[in-house]
Amino acid sequence: LVCDSNNGCLEVAEELKAMFSERNSMFIYDAAEFLEYQIDHAENVDVMDRLISLSSFSDRPTFFLLYLNKLTFGDTSTNKDNNVIEVLIESCIDDPNIHLVLVHEQNALKGGCEFDDIFKATPQKLIDEPYSL
Repeated sequence: LVCDSNNGCLEVAEELKAMFSERNSMFIYDAAEFLEYQIDHAENVDVMDRLISLSSFSDRPTFFLLYLNKLTFGDTSTNKDNNVIEVLIESCIDDPNIHLVLVHEQNALKGGCEFDDIFKATPQKLIDEPYSL
């Protein structure tokens, strides 16, 4: 699962998918749509056609990829995007069937920075219990 607001995340997911392409074992979905599908599916509500296929993968392990760079939480000009990422992280942590994978960008040209800088910009709510990111 990826978040559109998490700049660079989709590229990392696509790179990982390419590494495993021979096994056809990895699928990339928008986290917000996936979580919406789960809620709608539980309530027996019709959902978008392209998400119907998710039901056939429900027995597969599910991972939320959080790409950490200086923009993940640090770009205050996009508070809306920060809120989206925060809510998705909370929802994924709350779901026992979704595992979080953190990828810390090291390349400064791609927004890489010290992990301490990312930690300082992370919303306190995600650092505290019960999320303990």
